[in-house]
Amino acid sequence: MREQFFFLPFKGKSFSIADILDASSDDLQEIFRKQVEVQNVIALLKNVGLSYLKLGRTLDTLSGSELQRLKFVNFLKHHRKDKTKVLVLDEVTTGLHPKDVGQLITFLHQLTAEGFTIITVDHNPNLIAQADYNIDIGPGAGSDGG
Repeated sequence: MREQFFFLPFKGKSFSIADILDASSDDLQEIFRKQVEVQNVIALLKNVGLSYLKLGRTLDTLSGSELQRLKFVNFLKHHRKDKTKVLVLDEVTTGLHPKDVGQLITFLHQLTAEGFTIITVDHNPNLIAQADYNIDIGPGAGSDGG
């Protein structure tokens, strides 16, 4: 019995499903350049600092912060136009490189400019510094860590 494979033609090449699952977000953006929904999701992944993830990565290999940001992307994919939403993010910067924290902060500012209210529970000083309001609670609040 002959095996059948599905190949996606792109720039004179053919890609298998395994190739697509291992492609970078930049490659995927190019391969699926005509699919607006795919482009939107890739842009959201980049905005939340997850552009390094491959499609074939299983959920059980992701950190809590990566999972939360994936849920965030999924939420925005469906509700971005509904500007009456309040987003609550818990430790969304955990594990992020400082460059990615800056990119995430820029994206959160963009969302607030679009009318979203964002509440974050986080210990990242760069994110905390961007907040309109800060509430520091818990034993040893303030300079003792909150």
